[in-house]
Amino acid sequence: MSNNPQANFKREALPQDLEPYRQEAQKLDQASFEASVPYPMLLYVRSQLWDKSLLMAQMSGGAGGETRMVKYEFYEGGYTFVHPVRKRQTNPNDPGIILGRSTSQDIIVPVSSISNAHATFYPPVPGKDPLWKVMDNGSSNGTWLNDVQLAPRAPHTIQDNEYLRLGGNLIAWFLYPGHVWFLLNNPEQLKKLTDV
Repeated sequence: MSNNPQANFKREALPQDLEPYRQEAQKLDQASFEASVPYPMLLYVRSQLWDKSLLMAQMSGGAGGETRMVKYEFYEGGYTFVHPVRKRQTNPNDPGIILGRSTSQDIIVPVSSISNAHATFYPPVPGKDPLWKVMDNGSSNGTWLNDVQLAPRAPHTIQDNEYLRLGGNLIAWFLYPGHVWFLLNNPEQLKKLTDV
């Protein structure tokens, strides 16, 4: 048994490299890509804020032979990653998808300004509410939707091609699968969003 309390988490909750998604988008037409990736994604603007030591520590060890979800290479200006917005680790009976620094969340964001349970996404409810929502969980450094700071614990509608500012300085675009497919097949358009 591991002495590391953070050792038991789903690695796909970590930020993921763009390249596997790019390869899939280039092989598939838009409808097929949307079927294989049926949830929105957070596309992070290139940033030096990522805690590389935490990411590397989380990926070390194990039984070996695992596929790495993330490439940890230095780029001028930092890193850009993606996160599928989907349930992974928190209570399956609660529809909320929690983003935070803690490795127990559905979307792990290893950036020091992000709270342990920073924000929650709520998927559409068929027949009741057709839109995604996002809520700041009373985080220490706040959540902004576009240029508006969200009041804590008040869900707000979020739509395709809107962006979040998390913890005051990490920017993530909220993108529907078809939009992700388009960007992955159009590198110049992708660069406009990630290299700001």
